[in-house]
This record gives sequence, structure tokens and C-alpha cells, in this order.
Amino acid sequence: MTAALLVIAFGTAYLIERPTRWTSTASVVLVPEQGEDQSAIIQAFGQSGTAGTVVEYLSGPGVSARAGNPDGDLVVRLVPDTRVIDLTFTGPFESTARDDLTAIVWAGLAGQDELGDPWTVRELAPPSAAERAGPSGLLVAGATLLVALLAALTVWVIPVRRPPTANGAVPEELGERDRRLAA
Repeated sequence: MTAALLVIAFGTAYLIERPTRWTSTASVVLVPEQGEDQSAIIQAFGQSGTAGTVVEYLSGPGVSARAGNPDGDLVVRLVPDTRVIDLTFTGPFESTARDDLTAIVWAGLAGQDELGDPWTVRELAPPSAAERAGPSGLLVAGATLLVALLAALTVWVIPVRRPPTANGAVPEELGERDRRLAA
């Protein structure tokens, strides 16, 4: 029972003290510039390294500096087999997560001429409203109760076995349940 109470105590403390983080997501797409031989550019897209370059550019310090170095974490990921790039920003404040990601996207769009590619980065999906990041409080509470139940069950089902005495008798200090298990 003590194990279950400890799990509940630590789970409750985590639930109360865990930091709240907020996430906003956006998507950009790579589009060939007008006036270029678009069919040749599209065919060479996979071998050009353009997608990886743009991912590194968007997640780099230059774009972050132009966006005002927002307080949070940015994850930039290329969607496989597409020209779409997803951006996810996680920050400490609900009120600024979307605005920070908007600043990052616009800083990336404004400075893309530095790349010198025949591709243009365009916004596909604007930054979403901020959502709470991580597991919900209800999920954490449920997991805490489940682990507490498992801890109590483990302590109850797996008793400490004491070896029989030298003559093979079960020690007297064991309770009736323990004597049956030791026999």
C-alpha cells in the first residue's frame, strides 16, 4: 500500500508542478519560380538538395534572429515524398506561441532570396491557434492511478519469501498466508 501511496504522491506533485507548454503549427511549400523550365526543375527536385537546404535554412539562427529570437523550440520537418515542410513551435505562453511562429514563417519567407534556388517558399497553412503541448492532466492522473494500482498489486502478489529453517520447517513469525506460500 505504501508503494501505491508514493506513486500517487509523486504523480500528483508532477501534475501540479509540470510546466505548461503551448504549440502552434504551420506548413510551407516549395514552388518553382515562374519563368524557369518548371518541368526540368521539378524532375530534378529529389536530387537537388533543395528541400534539405530549406529545412536547414528555416531552422537556422538567421531566420530565428530575424524573427526576434522567440523563446521556445522550433521543429522543422520535411514531409516525405512531397515539397511540403511542416513547422512546429512550442513555447511557454499561449498568448505568444502563434505570433512567434508567424514571425518565424515570415522571416523565412522574407529572407529566402539568400538561398539562390529556383524554388520559392510559400505559406501553405498559416500558424494554428496555440494548443497545450504534452499529455492532458486527465491522462497524467489516469496513468498515475494505473501505476499506483500496479504497484499495490505487485507488492501484494509478490510477497517476500523467507527460506525455511535448517530443518525445513517454516519459521513461526510468518503469517498463515506466508506459510502456505512458502510450503
